Amino acid sequence: MFETTKPQKNAVLMVIRRLAAVMLCAVMLPACVMSPENMEWVDVRDLDFSGYAQNPGATIELEAYDQSRNVWTTVATATSSTTPTTLARRTIYTWSIRDFDFTTVPNWECYWGFNGYCSIPAGAASVQLRLSEVGSQLGNLITFDRDAISDCVLGRLAAGEDLWAAGYNCRSSQWPILTLRMLT
Repeated sequence: MFETTKPQKNAVLMVIRRLAAVMLCAVMLPACVMSPENMEWVDVRDLDFSGYAQNPGATIELEAYDQSRNVWTTVATATSSTTPTTLARRTIYTWSIRDFDFTTVPNWECYWGFNGYCSIPAGAASVQLRLSEVGSQLGNLITFDRDAISDCVLGRLAAGEDLWAAGYNCRSSQWPILTLRMLT
């Protein structure tokens, strides 16, 4: 019988954890938010979101964080296309939410407010969002910082990296949160 030492067991566990992380990334990465980018300045009355889903006809949920109640609330949904798009040898499906007016969300100020108050501060305000593909094992869609798609993702794809790996490696440091800002 072969016996292992504690350091050998720890090394095996570390390898298993790394393999599990790689498999998790492979499952969750086909879906992403292409626009807007993290920390982008936006017009709260005319927001456009777009990206890619893993599945055709999938429901994409846009959730916002209500600072006054400390809860995530679905504020909009989209449905991904049923027409496949091939990008870097992967099949994905486009989705978008166009002309979204955040001021139509009940108590919208509580999402953009300051320190849990439902009033917009003078100067600037921000909102925390996250997007997900309903019914899939994806978790939250990958978000990107400014210029990450053009500078990082496309560069990695040109170097031969897989689409899933490029998206994950170039994700926002705040992922899964997408923070948007507005002037007040």
